[in-house]
Parts: sequence; C-alpha cells; structure tokens
Amino acid sequence: MFKRRHIPRMPSASKLRTDYLVLCALFLCGVLLGHLAGSLISREQYGELSDYLLHYVRGNADAAALGSVFFAYFRDAVVLVLLGAVAWGVWTVPLYMVGQGFFLAFAVHCFTSALGRGGVSLAFAAFGIRCLFILPCSFYLASRSRTAAKRLRRGGRSKPDRSTVYPLAVCAIILLIGCVIELSLVPRFYSLILNRIT
Repeated sequence: MFKRRHIPRMPSASKLRTDYLVLCALFLCGVLLGHLAGSLISREQYGELSDYLLHYVRGNADAAALGSVFFAYFRDAVVLVLLGAVAWGVWTVPLYMVGQGFFLAFAVHCFTSALGRGGVSLAFAAFGIRCLFILPCSFYLASRSRTAAKRLRRGGRSKPDRSTVYPLAVCAIILLIGCVIELSLVPRFYSLILNRIT
C-alpha cells in the first residue's frame, strides 16, 4: 500500500489578504512614526543635514556605489527570509515592517525639510524607484516568512522545495532589475535636480 504524502495546506485567499492588510497597517504606523520623529529635528540640525545630504547627492550623481545599491535592495529581503526560519519570526517580522516604514518616512522627511522643494525631487530620485521594487517584495516575503514562522511555532518543519525557492528566485530577479535601473538612472536624476537647485 502506498502511503499518502502529506501536502501542506496553502493559506486561503482571504487569509493572505488579511495578512497583507495587517502588514500594510503596521508599515503605515511606521511611516507615521518616522514622520513624527523627523518633525522633532531642530532648524539648526536641518542646516547641518542639508550640507550632508547635498554632499551625499553630489557623490552619487557622479556614480552610484555598486555595493551600497545592492545592499540597499537585498538587505530587507535577506532579513525577512531569515526571520521566517525561526519561530519568533511571528513577532519580529511585523516589527521589522514597522521599522521599514519608519526609516523610509524619516529619510524622506529629512530630504524634504532640509532641502525644501528641491528635496522633494531628490527624495523621489533617492527612494521612488527603489520603493517600486523593494516594497512589493518586502510585503510578499514578510507574509511568507510570517506563515513559515507560525508553522515552526506549531512544531512543523519547513523544507525548501520548488514552492519556496521559486518565489525567492522571482524576488531576486525583480530586485536585480531594480538595481540595474537605479545604477543607470538615479545618478542622471541627481545631476538634473542638482543643476536646478544649485
């Protein structure tokens, strides 16, 4: 007699939708906290920050650093996958999404407050393209990692197979495409914006 293979049940569409809504709400909480934290910076500090940001942008207008771009694109994905491999990822994945929203909003707030109108354009150049690629992958991986962590918490095992490796490969390809686009376009955007505001 053949033994019946146990196939793990896939989460239902409504369950996935709920997970995404929870993660989005947590991310937005982080965005709000980041905006509030940015508003606590004094005007004198914004003066120093303005000089630093312009120096940073001028350096990246010549050529974006390959290593820093790859790190920025793959950092969140790697952390989220690792958090899905431990049982306490159930709690740390949502906290990580709050932190991601916080640091994004704080950085954008610093750009716009320190550099005025030009800061809005620079913030879009610095984070706009990046967010188009990173955020969808982050939400997707956060949902999968949280589900995997829940399974581990209940005493189950999660062995890598095609259903786990294939989505990771797709996310890696998406992030690589984002890296190539950022490396080729963002320095040009920086140069155009700097010519207008300086």
